[in-house]
Amino acid sequence: MAGNTIDTNQYFESLVLNDKRREQLFADMMNTLYKAPGESILNASGSRSEAKKIYRLVNHLEEQSDNVMESIALATMTKAKAASRQDQRILFIQDTTSISYGHRNIEGMGCYCDSSQKGMNVHSCIATTESGIALGMVHQETCTREKQKSNRKKVIKQKAEQSKRKKIFVG
Repeated sequence: MAGNTIDTNQYFESLVLNDKRREQLFADMMNTLYKAPGESILNASGSRSEAKKIYRLVNHLEEQSDNVMESIALATMTKAKAASRQDQRILFIQDTTSISYGHRNIEGMGCYCDSSQKGMNVHSCIATTESGIALGMVHQETCTREKQKSNRKKVIKQKAEQSKRKKIFVG
């Protein structure tokens, strides 16, 4: 981490928040989180008031999440083009991560993998050079599944009826 700060202009050049104060808060938030990547927002920010500022900004950015992701992807592609001009191969690595929230009741949260677990699947694609230097995120998508009603009793009944039919025709 060079200098323990991140150049937000480099990564979020095309992000427009239409408010200089929010743009400064965004830069401060990114630097705070960059300095403590493994910490919670509360621990990284150092105080409840700073954490509250970050949460408010994140809530505001949720409405603009597509703009934030697009800004990151554009900056990543700019770096990828520059690296490819230097005859470096660019790898686009995809991953799907399943995040489980267990059986917690989280408003608006769907299910992942099966209908009994709350959570989401996160599909990400990052660009790296062949030598392993990360250039950034190119795409990220989250998805959940609607909870499906159990058809177990119906399936058991259908199998029993099929079994009876076979017995009638066989013997």
